[in-house]
Amino acid sequence: MNKRFWMLLAVAVLLTALCIGAAAENGGQCGENVFWMLSGDGKTLTILGTGEMADYAEPDEVPWHSKCESITRAVVGEGITRIGNLAFIECRSMTGVSLPDSLTAIGQHAFDYCTGLTEVSLPGGLTEIDACAFRFCGSLKEILFPVGLKELGTQAFAHCTGLTAVDLPESVDHVSYLAFGDCAALSSVVLRNPNAKIGDGDLDVFIDCPAGLVLRGQAGSTLEAYAAAAGIAFEALD
Repeated sequence: MNKRFWMLLAVAVLLTALCIGAAAENGGQCGENVFWMLSGDGKTLTILGTGEMADYAEPDEVPWHSKCESITRAVVGEGITRIGNLAFIECRSMTGVSLPDSLTAIGQHAFDYCTGLTEVSLPGGLTEIDACAFRFCGSLKEILFPVGLKELGTQAFAHCTGLTAVDLPESVDHVSYLAFGDCAALSSVVLRNPNAKIGDGDLDVFIDCPAGLVLRGQAGSTLEAYAAAAGIAFEALD
């Protein structure tokens, strides 16, 4: 299905909501060509349209933020290319989110404090996860990073206390400051790019992670050098 279909569908959904009296309380615009709609029971938030979602500077600016307590799942439709800053911040009851293949970037604080989030499948076209995108998602235990991902922003997964293992593909060339800080259950991190930049001139990428954390990468890699400087165990990949 092409982008025009999703755009027309989004408009149809919004017009239907308005006709039945849902009005702006349960639907509206959240980007130039992007629309949102809450289900009748308030549990499912659907984002439809094309292009980038809007960015927000404060949680109260997000049009569905006041209804976050009832939202248990978000569905982002095909055609959306970027999740906006703060889009789902503090949606603590949300346990899962469906992301489209068209998605290339996740904005700052997009899922920050989504403490109930247990399920997220990152699409293959995703290249950037911005600062604090999944910070304080303490119920996340596993996440598969797609080949093609380039960068993990500052504190992208900080305080994800349920995360146990991370395997970053060779495409990742920058793991930023505190990206996995205070991941209290993290026991293994694989970074396959031997030349990736780790941190931002600091040794705090994995600060407050368990003493038994093992970093795994190529012998002679930047990861091995980082592990030695930070006092973290290192194992060379076969």
